[in-house]
Amino acid sequence: MTENTPTEHYRAADFVALQLGLLQERRGPIAVAFICYVLSDILLDVAAPAVAPSLGLLLVLAKYATALTISFLLLRELLDGIAGEGGSALVFVGTTLLAAFVTGIGLLLLVVPGLYIILRWLPAVPAALSSGEIVESLQRAWDATRAHQAALIGAGLPIVAVFLLSGFIGIDNMAIPFPFARAIVASIIATGAQVWLTLLEVAAFFLLMADYPAARYEPA
Repeated sequence: MTENTPTEHYRAADFVALQLGLLQERRGPIAVAFICYVLSDILLDVAAPAVAPSLGLLLVLAKYATALTISFLLLRELLDGIAGEGGSALVFVGTTLLAAFVTGIGLLLLVVPGLYIILRWLPAVPAALSSGEIVESLQRAWDATRAHQAALIGAGLPIVAVFLLSGFIGIDNMAIPFPFARAIVASIIATGAQVWLTLLEVAAFFLLMADYPAARYEPA
């Protein structure tokens, strides 16, 4: 396995600063992706099941296919259009599904192993879009994050907290008594956390995997 560990030691604040820089510079595409995430979530997860409950499985598949499409297009924008020629939608889906499968197994094993795998593979999908290589990108992302686990935990814990908050709001509780309104609020919060996680993935890639073709980002 090839080592790809940068000599510079980064803090959580360095990742957050780069996330904020990306948010400022790419606010247009990020805003569009945010709106598309929320609208598709409300349509496919809330409105459509109420109208056509018999389409449950199809709606779930449509929801995840839409989310993957939005995520792919957003990542291409965040990589400034310089993802490698191999950075196709197929590579993106393959890397995402493989990582999700392994992470899912880890989450079943008392949650913590899954969260650890997510942490170590944070830059893997942007790396795959840059190189066109799925397995190699996962291996090198694992190596690249080895010396920066504490910083990535510090940058990632708020995201986990927001996801948990969205889950709490989404369940039946008295904080927001109207189910449809509750679902919208939960979707907006979860989408914000998802977009911020995507920014962290790209920030980790730019900072930790600088030998990849797309890792040429220089904060303004």
